[in-house]
Parts: sequence; structure tokens; C-alpha cells
Amino acid sequence: MCSQVPIPLPVPVIQVACGKSHSVALTKGGDVLSWGSNSFGQLGLGKGIQSQPRPALIYHLTGVAVSQVSAGATHTMVLTLPGLVYCCGANQSGQLGLNRVDEKGNFNVCMVPALRPLGVTFISCGEAHTAVLTMNGEVFTFGEGRHGQLGHNFTADELSPRLVEHVGRPASQISCGRNHTLVLDSSGQLWAFGSGDRGQIGTGQRDNILTPTLVNLPWTRDRAATPTGWKISAGWNTNFAYVSTVQSPLQGRIKTSWSSLTPSMLLKHILVFKNALAFMLRNGVVVNYNPEVKYLLETLKLLYKVQFVDNRKVMKVNISDFFLYVFEELIDPRSDLFMYNDNKTLAWFPPKPKVEDKIYFLFGVLCGLALFNQNMVYLPFPLVLFKKIVRVKPSLDDLIEFDPVRGESLRCMLEDYSPEEVESLQATFRVFT
Repeated sequence: MCSQVPIPLPVPVIQVACGKSHSVALTKGGDVLSWGSNSFGQLGLGKGIQSQPRPALIYHLTGVAVSQVSAGATHTMVLTLPGLVYCCGANQSGQLGLNRVDEKGNFNVCMVPALRPLGVTFISCGEAHTAVLTMNGEVFTFGEGRHGQLGHNFTADELSPRLVEHVGRPASQISCGRNHTLVLDSSGQLWAFGSGDRGQIGTGQRDNILTPTLVNLPWTRDRAATPTGWKISAGWNTNFAYVSTVQSPLQGRIKTSWSSLTPSMLLKHILVFKNALAFMLRNGVVVNYNPEVKYLLETLKLLYKVQFVDNRKVMKVNISDFFLYVFEELIDPRSDLFMYNDNKTLAWFPPKPKVEDKIYFLFGVLCGLALFNQNMVYLPFPLVLFKKIVRVKPSLDDLIEFDPVRGESLRCMLEDYSPEEVESLQATFRVFT
């Protein structure tokens, strides 16, 4: 039975990685938590802890801009926004990339020096090996190699990162299984190497493959167009591919197959997608690192799209009219969404809103949809709003733009009057909170 994991910090978790007997989580605030077995130091909590029953903060990573976490069977790798990689845990086969072996494990979180100049953008851990993807589309592997999972055409362990040759470049995705590795290149070709005892290499054989081998994909055999935007994932002894767009006759069948579901079953699907999407958005999941949000939005778009029976096409003019009339109603003073300056030319957010905060969130969503659909809409906001969006400090000139009388009065008090004259005015003011 599933149960909620108690998190010590009141911050949403955006990533989770699981090893053989330990787990690692990344919070929205950039903190890294770990729990489980610490037999080889894989929790990054030091030598004094054998096991951790509840999530604990890895203090060595406090203040580090962490963007991704990955866990092997008994080792942990952490990637930061600048492209630096930190590690801890088992290192009997060199899976930490430190150019050495640690029989008892590495209990201290440390940076991998050899990866520093490479500009790493993604990391993936197998049982006892690690693969990294660089900004140039190169793949480096290190750790255990007895199954060929490093792709170097030999079965020896590699103690430091080594470039995988003979693979399509530039690579766009990597994923490590237990003892095999997948690489997807930018042209949509999938390469695999390592253990094949369960058929995980995809060649139809069960032999170990020591060098990158091209996987014969279904659309290649059927001479169909290569799908775009698909994602790979390697399991323990299995592989998965999520194809977001199918450029073939099957595409139309997949989209129309929803109509064959009963209303009750269709409603269940919609609720599942809606709840999953709401959970991801509520917890601040970043689309760049979690493309599942994009896929869910695309699916919901298909399910919620309403069309007239006699008009199957959604024309651009319909979309433009929609945004035109919706924003016209929202900007109208009768909507109670905004307050206006004295001459009713500029709008601002009222200090005490008359509507729920959710309405402003939905207003922002509509603005994003209008921008995405390349529609111009009238938004009578002063320049200071856009300054605040990009975190530029407002100035007195911004107040003068919205309220010239009050702004110019304050400017006179600051620039034209002496301190004695200002004090003699006995001016009062109010601040709305």
C-alpha cells in the first residue's frame, strides 16, 4: 500500500531517484534529501549513519544549484545548473568517476573533477555504471564494464569518464538500465549496448554488445516517418519509448479511438489526466526537465477540444475572435479584476481584490495561450508590470506614468523642496497591504 513520505521541509518535491535500497529527492527550492541504506555512503550523510528511516537534508549540497539527481544501486550522482557533477556512495568499479576505487564506498559528497570541463547537461546511473551527456552531444561512461555497458568495446571497468565512440552524434538523450545503456541521437536513431540476456538491446539476440548498436525500430521496419519529440527510458532489464507524435496513418486512428470509449470510461481518463497534470503544476514541475507535463497538456487539448459537426477545422480567425472578446470582457472595469487610474487609461491590481486569486492565475494562463497562439491582445498595464516580471526595480517615473498627480507631487517633495519645507507640509500617506 502506498503512503506519503514525510518531508522535513515544507517545499514541493520535483524529482525522485531510487537505488537498490535508498532514495534521493530534489525539492523545488534546490535542496537534496536522501533516505534508506547508507552502507556505502550513498545517502551523502557521512559515516556516522548506517541507515536513515526518514528523508534527511544533505547539508554538503546546501546552496548548490542542483538541477537533477540520479541513483544507481548503491551510488548517487547529482548534477548542478553550471554543469558540475557531485557524487557519493559505492565506488568498487569506478562508478563515481573519481579515477580510483573505494572498496568501502565514498561517504563524503565530492565533485567529479574530470567532468568539470565537459559541460554536463544530463546524468543517468545503472547498477554500477554511470553515463553523462554533455552540451556538445557527447556521451561519456564510467564504472563497471563487464557486460559491455560502457560501450568501449571491452569488458574492463573504467575509473574515469571516457568518451563513447561510434554512436550517432550529437546525442540528445541517454538512459541507463541495470547493465545496459541507451543513447538517442538528434536524428532519431536509437543506439544500445551492454547486457542482452533479456533481449534489452533490441537486436533479437541475447548476447552482450560491447559497442553501440543501432536498434531496428518499428517505424524503420515499416518505412514510416520517424516520430519527433519521443523520449527513451531504460528499466532494470527493459526499455521504454514514449512517442509523442506519430507521423503515419496510425496517428489519425489513435486520435479518433477516444470516440469508441463509453462516456463513463472517457470521464475516468479525463479525470486521471487532469489530476496528474494538476499535481505536476501544483508542485512546480519544470517542463524542460519533465516533458510529461507537455504530453498531458496535449492529451487534454484533444479531449477538451470542441468542434462543430459541420466544421472540422479550427480556423485562426476563430482563435483570434476568442481572445479578442475574452480579454475585452476581462479588462472591462465591471469585471472587478483591476483598478484604474484617474483617466481610466491604465490598469493595476487592486490592494484588496474582489475576486479569488485563482481568477488571476487563469488570467495569466490566458495571456500565455494568447502569446503561444501568436495573438495580439490589448492589456492596458503600465511599463512597471513588465519591469517586475523581469525583476527590474521600479522607479518614481513608473508611479508618474500610472498616477501623474501623485507621482509629480512626490517628485517635487524629493527634488524641489528642502527638508524643512517638507516637514512643514505635515503631509500624510497611506500604504495598502
